[in-house]
Amino acid sequence: MASSEPHFAAVTLEDFTDSRVGDITLGEEQSKFLDAARDGDAHGVRLYVLEKHVDVNCTNLSGETALQLAVNNDHHNIAKFLLENGAEVGNALLQAVAKDSVEWVRALLDFVKDSESRPTSSSNVSSEQQTSQVQYSRFVSPLMLAAHNDNQEIVKLFLSKGFTIEEPAFHDRSCECDECMRLGKRLGTSLYRLQSYRALTSPVYLCMSYLLDKYSEQLVEEQDLTSSKDPIVRAFLLNRKLENLVDTEYEFKADYKQLSNNCEEFAVALLAKCRTMEEISC
Repeated sequence: MASSEPHFAAVTLEDFTDSRVGDITLGEEQSKFLDAARDGDAHGVRLYVLEKHVDVNCTNLSGETALQLAVNNDHHNIAKFLLENGAEVGNALLQAVAKDSVEWVRALLDFVKDSESRPTSSSNVSSEQQTSQVQYSRFVSPLMLAAHNDNQEIVKLFLSKGFTIEEPAFHDRSCECDECMRLGKRLGTSLYRLQSYRALTSPVYLCMSYLLDKYSEQLVEEQDLTSSKDPIVRAFLLNRKLENLVDTEYEFKADYKQLSNNCEEFAVALLAKCRTMEEISC
């Protein structure tokens, strides 16, 4: 007999970060700057940024930025300084989620909010990097990663600040729009869709998005079932879509079948907790 509790394997940052680091070459100053960020040498970090004008978003041979190294080693003052001098938040936020660090996620999200009202320092940031202060992996956002790992506190934190996970639009296999080209055409689009649905079907995401919406002061009355955030309704609607994807996304047929089964098990387990029809319909 199948278990009534759906199981989701934990996901780490390395599952999603791009592996295109083979061509990275580091100068001596960049290497020492990154070592200083890793080792907590605040004076050295300031020296290389303010006097030697090292790019704050340069990466080591593993593709990690100074901000990621600071976050990973809990160097708060260095992280704050780097952020104030143009460091990109995106992958560091993924790093914080992968560490299950609510403290770091909150700090980085607060900085993103604060930075929206002030210009970015450009002395140590390339023009290409200035186009987006929050850049994530191509296939997953920090909220998606938190949902994959069923981290209730972090998912709640993202949702409370207005972040959501959108259902991916379905594009034809031959589509060459900007989004599909950015994701890497067919395979990239399929990977992004799969990771999106893995996050959308997370029991934590289904429940927390409903609870926060239910008690929001801006809550509006639902117009139809397709827009409902009720976790049971959402589970059944997602299950229907996933069953269709089993047939169309044949490269990931087994993955979508598992997600479909998980939706069914989640809905059944949730219904089993209800004692009356009133609880089911509330």
